[in-house]
Amino acid sequence: MTLFIPATLRTILPTTTQLKTTTQALLQRDWAPALERFCRGLAIAIAFTWTAGWMLGTWVHQSSALLGRFASELAEPDWHQQRLVELKSRLQAQPVAVRETSTDDPQPSLPPKPAPKPSRQRRARGSSHTTAPALA
Repeated sequence: MTLFIPATLRTILPTTTQLKTTTQALLQRDWAPALERFCRGLAIAIAFTWTAGWMLGTWVHQSSALLGRFASELAEPDWHQQRLVELKSRLQAQPVAVRETSTDDPQPSLPPKPAPKPSRQRRARGSSHTTAPALA
């Protein structure tokens, strides 16, 4: 079986020799830099997509929880009045203890610092490092 190829396409289609040469050049080429560049770009795109999905999912779930809470409060009759009464009762039940102090009151004194250990005492520069009396 022979293929009929019009004369106009014969100039566009490559010959068998051109195909072999092109194929050999493609197979023998060093693809490592191009593949590395592609994989690094793909990794960045994957990380960005994962992070964006995580953040969008978190936002959707938090919004859903807040809307659910809000809808359940709205379903109750006079929910805002009940909340006000609850807050007022909590404030009245717990009296706030306020201690008034004037600026003239004496301040409490701090406890005295303990004396440092003898081995930790500092000596003046140039002093003798021994505590034994000098022999004459």
